[in-house]
Amino acid sequence: SNWVMTEVLRKLKEGGGGIASCPVPPAALAGLVRLIDAGTISGKIAKDVFERMWASGEEAAAIVEREGLTQLSDDSALEAIVAEVVAQSPEQAASYRGGKAAALGWFVGQVMQRTGGRANPQRVNALLRQALGVGHEAVEERGHVGQADRQREEREHRRVVRRVAGEQEEVELGVDVDRQCLGQ
Repeated sequence: SNWVMTEVLRKLKEGGGGIASCPVPPAALAGLVRLIDAGTISGKIAKDVFERMWASGEEAAAIVEREGLTQLSDDSALEAIVAEVVAQSPEQAASYRGGKAAALGWFVGQVMQRTGGRANPQRVNALLRQALGVGHEAVEERGHVGQADRQREEREHRRVVRRVAGEQEEVELGVDVDRQCLGQ
């Protein structure tokens, strides 16, 4: 929800108005966050959906459904793309297998490019690690865990915390939006 706050405040600042001019109510923002938490859309897709919500006043779910923006999480479809990317990139595969964790990010980027950014990043990471034949733990033991890997794990932890919070998150999000926009 931090990026939502960033986006809301950015848009309010651009428009020069206060919270009263915000066309996206807290309940609608909570609906957007629920789509992210459920894995329906990625954070990248959510930013695009948020821009459309701001411009149109529509609910996130309606935009996602109409525009076909759901995240691709089907393992069989993703496995085919992952296999193709790995097969076409033997040098990068050898680099990752040799302990360069950052090479995984290159593979993720290739898969995301081929799916138009719609692939579920967690599934892509897991499938790539499986296809490359080296577990994350093995790379970590060699001391080559990059900042991107740590940040990814931190984001996943925050998602779990939000899921546990459930309905409380929705209420807190609305209160936080109001407080941030009012400068409290």
